[in-house]
Formats: sequence, C-alpha cells, structure tokens
Amino acid sequence: MWYRVDISKCRILFIDTPESKRNKKAKRDANKCNNLSLDTMVKIGKQSTAHAKTLVKVGKSYKYDVRGKDRYKRSLCIVYTPRGIF
Repeated sequence: MWYRVDISKCRILFIDTPESKRNKKAKRDANKCNNLSLDTMVKIGKQSTAHAKTLVKVGKSYKYDVRGKDRYKRSLCIVYTPRGIF
C-alpha cells in the first residue's frame, strides 16, 4: 500500500548506521569491533548518518510503504527514491 501522508517519525528499513552519540550502546558496539575506540565508533556513526541523509533528504516528498511500528512507535518504512529503494 502506498502512503502520501506526512508522518512525524519514520525509521527507514534496511538502513542501519552506528551510534552517532557517546552512549552505552555505542560503547558495546565498539567493543564488539575488536575494541574499536568509542570516539572512532561515534565518528563513523556521524559519517554514516550524514551519508544516509544524502540518500533520503529530510523534508523532501517520497513515496513510501509503512511496514509497521518499532518499539519507539516510529513507523517502519520502505522509501522509494529516484536513486533506489531504501
């Protein structure tokens, strides 16, 4: 089903970036990566988030398909862009 309505929060399915803030999850993830430093993990997370924002621009209209909700009540979406499906 296609939706053309505005939603306040949408978690884009199939895009997962590392944490971009120093928190417990970032620390756990860094330790899982052969003891990568927390600062490096956060830096990579910020770079990944910046790149994801070039693929799907905030404020621009896209066709999307809502596939449910996550535990934070965000819509889980597949987004259709001219550059591909995310």
